Amino acid sequence: MSVPTHSSDCTTRAFPYTCPYCDSEVFFFMCSCGSKVLFDSLGSPWPQHRCYEFVIRTAIDTLSTSRSHDDIHNLIQKYHVFTGIEIPPDINDIIDRTLDQRSKPRIVNRITHDPNITHIIGNLHQVNKDINLNKRFGFDASNSFMGGLLGELQTEKYSELIVRGFPDQNNRIFEYSFLISSKELPRYQLVTKHNYAFFVRTTHSNTPNWLICDIKLFEQN
Repeated sequence: MSVPTHSSDCTTRAFPYTCPYCDSEVFFFMCSCGSKVLFDSLGSPWPQHRCYEFVIRTAIDTLSTSRSHDDIHNLIQKYHVFTGIEIPPDINDIIDRTLDQRSKPRIVNRITHDPNITHIIGNLHQVNKDINLNKRFGFDASNSFMGGLLGELQTEKYSELIVRGFPDQNNRIFEYSFLISSKELPRYQLVTKHNYAFFVRTTHSNTPNWLICDIKLFEQN
């Protein structure tokens, strides 16, 4: 993975985040030059979050053929030697639990709008271009009053992004529906099955929805 080159006008942002692998409360840090890192806390010495749940899931994805307990444990040992991070005493239980979770069907739960959510990190599952909002919400477009219920959404065309979060410890995946201005969509050059950080706000309309404010490619550096 290439290392971002930071310019003099590089801007940063950080916000509280829940690690999708171990459910720890961490901080998601990103900058305009491309760095994206999870930290256990902000400020010196800037401890980077490296839970073994994440390491094990990465090891499973790295092993394209054999994904046995022993193969994963060997990769964990190499990671320990390279980083110096101590291996937890229950590492064997963590490996078995993770392998068991990966073998089970994943349950997808659709999340309706929540005004408290302002950012989601997840996998872009689907893009639906130029959706008909009147039809979706059951509004009569010929009725000016009904059309007015869309609020700010009636002024231009919108597309829909279906985003799926990372599996939690119960192998559940939460799915979200975000709206984005169709004219803004091309500039992000989005690719399905890639991970992104989505920054959203609540729309000013009779039927609240999430509206995209910004999107950043997400990779665990």
